[in-house]
Amino acid sequence: MFGLGVKMSQEEKMIKLVKKGDWGSLSNYMEKDTETKVNLSKACANSSSSDCMNILLLLIEEPEIEVKLAAVKSLSVVGTDHETAALQQLLMKTPKENEELRGAITSAVQVMRHKA
Repeated sequence: MFGLGVKMSQEEKMIKLVKKGDWGSLSNYMEKDTETKVNLSKACANSSSSDCMNILLLLIEEPEIEVKLAAVKSLSVVGTDHETAALQQLLMKTPKENEELRGAITSAVQVMRHKA
């Protein structure tokens, strides 16, 4: 009866794939809908592997603001000073009207710069 009838959410499935290092399966989610890409961003916050960083750096270039925001937040958790240049470029391209994304980027850069 263990786990019977309990269905994993899409994000939970992705987290499992991240922990297994199944980057091929995870990369398939890159071409899906906005919600899927947001879940992929969140799942990538569970690993600081270079493959996760690459996925997150690709996701910050997606056109959907929700996806960019989720990827930036995940980078603030697992990213290091190495990824700050990409975030600074994103900040320069982000319109001033998009205060939420600009604030998240600025905050993420500060957090990432102060990691040991």
